[in-house]
Amino acid sequence: MHDKWTSPLFAAVRTNLLRLGVDPETRILAGVSGGVDSMTMLFILHHLGYRVTAAHVNFNLRGAESTNDALFVRKWCMDKGIPHLELQEDTLTYAEKNKLNIQEAAREIRYQWWEHLVHAGQFDIIATAHHLDDTIETVFLNLLRGTGLKGLLGIPPKREMYIRPLLDC
Repeated sequence: MHDKWTSPLFAAVRTNLLRLGVDPETRILAGVSGGVDSMTMLFILHHLGYRVTAAHVNFNLRGAESTNDALFVRKWCMDKGIPHLELQEDTLTYAEKNKLNIQEAAREIRYQWWEHLVHAGQFDIIATAHHLDDTIETVFLNLLRGTGLKGLLGIPPKREMYIRPLLDC
């Protein structure tokens, strides 16, 4: 069994963070859904000693499942001693009001909230759990759309205030 310093996944994330210029004092807001990708990212950031806070949005789209996801993230963070923020949103109303589909509305809600927290001075960067499979999927989607060379690059490891520490994992 590997310890956290020799695990290939932990080592890859640590290397990625160093490459992105993220030091342990950087205040990281980690977008977490409660799914395996984002919870793994949060776990690794925390165990590597980074100043990380979990940010979960309950979009209220799946009834009890949405509530259970929020409760899971809240309890998991409390058990691990990780600071946790949660936003409750009526995504259907937001989508209708702004003439967006549900996915667009959910994306806009979470990104606006995260960016508000960074602009308010609470955090330095936002970490999302995009990983290698997401990059491959993005490249193929861009190819289907007839992208230029830029679209063949996939998801960048850093864009403005966003980092993706799992991107090549």
